[in-house]
Amino acid sequence: MIHSKDPSLDFIEIQFSLHFQHCLVPRCELEIVMRVKKLLMVSLNGTLHVHALRLMRRELGLPCDFRDYILGIYSYVFRLVDLEIVALVDWDDELGKARVEE
Repeated sequence: MIHSKDPSLDFIEIQFSLHFQHCLVPRCELEIVMRVKKLLMVSLNGTLHVHALRLMRRELGLPCDFRDYILGIYSYVFRLVDLEIVALVDWDDELGKARVEE
């Protein structure tokens, strides 16, 4: 059976996608940290389950390995209270202001 699409093209597309994600995440890292900080600030007690972040991973632009990567690098911003609970280390007054207050 002859396929209309060359299998090597699938590999190239996957490779390009992985390369794109690898290059894009560091550029957006601070934006990602800001988004997660804002979510933690509006949460009831400043904590969220990692599972909840996994469910919103695409909408937030989080990388697949955000638990180890983002939470590990930014340990001065986030801390793991439990294996699956993320807490905000420090409240950011600038993020806490409403735009109307500015």
